[in-house]
Amino acid sequence: RNVVQFSEEYVLRKNTIKRILKRKFIEVRDPYEMAGGLLRELVRYRHLPNNSVPEAKITEVGAIIERYQLAKDTMASQLPPEEAREIRKFLLNVITSEIDDTIVPKDVDYAFVNFSYRVLNPVISLGMRIPPDFKNVQVFMGCLQAMMKVDDEVLQYHLMGVIYPQWFHITDQLPESFLSDIQQTKIAVDTHLDFDLRRKVVATVNRYLGYFVVLRDALNTDREKFAQLIEEPEPEMSDPFKKRPETLNDYLKRIIDIRYGIIRSKLLTRSIRAFIYILITKVIVALVIEIPGDLFLQGEINRLTLLVNLIFPLILILLMAFAARTPGRDNTALLLRGVHDLVYSSTDFDSEIFAESKIVEVRKGGVANSIYMFFYLLLFFAIYGTIIYWLLRFQFNIISGSIFVLLVSVISYFGVILRQPSRQVRVVKHRENVLTFFLNLLSLPILRVGRFLSENVSKINIF
Repeated sequence: RNVVQFSEEYVLRKNTIKRILKRKFIEVRDPYEMAGGLLRELVRYRHLPNNSVPEAKITEVGAIIERYQLAKDTMASQLPPEEAREIRKFLLNVITSEIDDTIVPKDVDYAFVNFSYRVLNPVISLGMRIPPDFKNVQVFMGCLQAMMKVDDEVLQYHLMGVIYPQWFHITDQLPESFLSDIQQTKIAVDTHLDFDLRRKVVATVNRYLGYFVVLRDALNTDREKFAQLIEEPEPEMSDPFKKRPETLNDYLKRIIDIRYGIIRSKLLTRSIRAFIYILITKVIVALVIEIPGDLFLQGEINRLTLLVNLIFPLILILLMAFAARTPGRDNTALLLRGVHDLVYSSTDFDSEIFAESKIVEVRKGGVANSIYMFFYLLLFFAIYGTIIYWLLRFQFNIISGSIFVLLVSVISYFGVILRQPSRQVRVVKHRENVLTFFLNLLSLPILRVGRFLSENVSKINIF
């Protein structure tokens, strides 16, 4: 499952917590017994180091589970079944992230999220139609997604803290207004998550992400040295042969080089994981589906299609891995400028890099959307129609052809995931030419199908 998901460690841990909770709710009723079993399983699964979690955490996690059970029982008796089920799923997502935050606090990460929000909120504009309070929440969500790579379930937890913070202070009795409050909260959370421009906000925040990543690395590596270098002026060297003391730029360059090394390591790790995923998937699919399907439809095993379905995806992921590159010197120079601006600018952050307002255009009316959807569907059917045509020419049947299409879609999306570590610190704008524009356009339907398939894998609770 970890090979497939390509998520940050705490997101994987959060997903594990949720799966364990679903099972524990069937097996156990006592919330504190459930909390103890949950923590022990997380240690066994190596999501937590052994002998690292105080026993007092059992009481804290048990109280969270008890609050959820109280809300669940109340909704079951007073709300229509379908509505109670939807809100119960929403609250389960909330307490899953709350439990993870209780077990592994993320104060430093949240501090940087808040800092990036304070810097970027004045920079990003959503237009006059969007209320300021709504826009502020969207930018904060964008900073969370960009800085911590959280998913929608974690965003639900943070939105609950913004919209209905009273939830986290409920103990042994629900307030009288709880049902109406939680219904309105669920509607407000869904409104924020379904906002049309949400992905554009995240994309805008990502343009500045590298500056905050380097600043965080500089602080985490040696906070005292970083603080000292900020206060010291650039040294003047009268003796050219005398060893020059390390300056702020020297320190930051060293930090950036370390980050580039981490990126290369992550590229290698993710490429190996993707390679393993393809091998495992292909062997399982071949044994369970493809070979029996060939025997049923054709009376014999089609060795050509079986070989193509094995070799082509492996070659594709290797090509994508080799194509991924770490940023160059021009990127390092711009990172240095941006971090200097974050450190030395006033509280208004009126530097050149952060002064330009990144306006995210509000989508136009229904006619424009209809035209966009028409051309997108035309492109979708043209791309997949061409693939299917050539598969039929090479005598792929419906089973082997479907497997090829699904694998290529998922692997193409994996190629985007492989490049994510590099994009975290890439601040130099990519110059797009005609060729890359058309390649990006043609790959859009495949990437969207791959993303849909990849994001829904974690919902299959078989591991």
